[in-house]
Amino acid sequence: MSEPIRIKSVVEKFIKKLTGGDIGHIRTAWKSLLGEEDAKHAVPVSLKGGKLLVDVDSSVWIQHLTIKKKSIIKTLNNIDLEKPVDDICFKAGK
Repeated sequence: MSEPIRIKSVVEKFIKKLTGGDIGHIRTAWKSLLGEEDAKHAVPVSLKGGKLLVDVDSSVWIQHLTIKKKSIIKTLNNIDLEKPVDDICFKAGK
């Protein structure tokens, strides 16, 4: 006989699917993770294979965020994600 499944884990998975999974969680927390000014210039688009794709509104902001990349990854991995973020790719195109 298989192990019983806790309703809490089923509900948590369901909520993550409704809210967009990890990328939805990141988008919700983005402003508080980056700070208001940085978040105005960058929008998380997708998360695949541990790589977060972020649209940024100019090359100046890409450079600024690239300098802070390690810190951003560390902060992202402190929130409750199913899989950790290993890398961030910033691209122009907001």
